Amino acid sequence: MIRKPFIPPALHLIRLDHAQSGRKSHTPSGRNLSELSDPELAAILQQERILGHTHLYKASEGYAAREIAGETILVPVNDQAGAFNGMISFNPTGQFLWKLLQRNRTEGDLAYLLAKEYSKDLDEVALDVRSFLERAVKRGFVCICDSAA
Repeated sequence: MIRKPFIPPALHLIRLDHAQSGRKSHTPSGRNLSELSDPELAAILQQERILGHTHLYKASEGYAAREIAGETILVPVNDQAGAFNGMISFNPTGQFLWKLLQRNRTEGDLAYLLAKEYSKDLDEVALDVRSFLERAVKRGFVCICDSAA
């Protein structure tokens, strides 16, 4: 199997600290997170979202993504075109996150999917995802929507 090289994205980890298990990497039932199936992990992420511990993020509609010479370039459109006269480019990891952000995602969703895609530990990528999201929201090409749209 060819492993993709991991590059931190150019640009929340959901911690399950349950007293019942006494160990940070375990679920309330005491099972290790690494033993859970994708649907079981998705259920935990959904539960955390319902409890309000995370925000939902989505790509802003004011930018159009274009593939130029193998790179994803964001170009402002409509009202954003007047507010920002430039382009935003992503490295492959940022491009992966941008594609995921075409629908509502939590920080935990993004970190989990990025870790899975690049065969990395969740803790290794979580801070990079947070940094990417903070910069993306600050610059306006990702929004916090907190709705199920």
